[in-house]
Amino acid sequence: MSAHGGPNFLGWHRTYLVLCENAMREKVANVTIPYWDNTLEEALPVPRQSILFSPLFMGTANGQVTEGPFAFWSTPFGPLGRDVGSDRRLMNPNDISAIMSQSIIADITNPNAPEATNMEELHNDVHVYVGHIMSRIESASYDPLFYCHHAFIDYLWEEFRTNQRMRGIDPSRDYPRIVGEQAHQPLASMGLGRLLVIDGINDIFTRRIYRYERRPACVPNSNTCGSQYLRCDWSRQRCVPLIMNQNGPNMPQAMGQTGPPVQVLPWWARQGSNANTNQNQFVFG
Repeated sequence: MSAHGGPNFLGWHRTYLVLCENAMREKVANVTIPYWDNTLEEALPVPRQSILFSPLFMGTANGQVTEGPFAFWSTPFGPLGRDVGSDRRLMNPNDISAIMSQSIIADITNPNAPEATNMEELHNDVHVYVGHIMSRIESASYDPLFYCHHAFIDYLWEEFRTNQRMRGIDPSRDYPRIVGEQAHQPLASMGLGRLLVIDGINDIFTRRIYRYERRPACVPNSNTCGSQYLRCDWSRQRCVPLIMNQNGPNMPQAMGQTGPPVQVLPWWARQGSNANTNQNQFVFG
């Protein structure tokens, strides 16, 4: 299987996300996998204090997950847990700029890409940063954050492909000649149904199956970034998540803001008849 260690890292995970989303839609027709732009948390002094790791969203950042929709999940590797911030790092705007400055997929994937633009290596750092189950290949997919993380990597790849088209490069024909491991050869089996490795760079995914909303950006004459969960840090012109304060994880507040904290209902509690509160059967979306 060619999920790691070569240029099919991107195409394999793109295909895997589509298959997972389709499987979830057999349970909930309109469910989608959101992406986690981890550069938002990177902008915080203490990323684990982000509202992302509150009961409103992903739950506990350090230790067993005991809050939120994924509380007390069990996995074949033990209870769902995290150790956010214990090792490695999140991505930052410079990483993204470096990736977007490249021209072909060989510039951003193993075995040819330098460390600064190697999307697989940058993605590995985030896995290890979240820690615990997410830090190991064999167990990472048991943390729902896995899918959001990979959706962001896929989002960045699609931005890269858009840039390629603007440069006159056809991304559906951009597969390296030097691929390293045999499993990454273009006509090798992807290991997902009947698909071949070369199918992973086909344009059909984002032309016929799904598309992405743009990353959050500061809104002029406003303190928001188009979301009630984000605020704009105008000193850096960067969007940052609300943070949890001393009053408890249900009480997020904006960095640098005074006044009473904002009380927000969990996103999964606002789904009406589509909400599934059974923790062992929760459908991520």
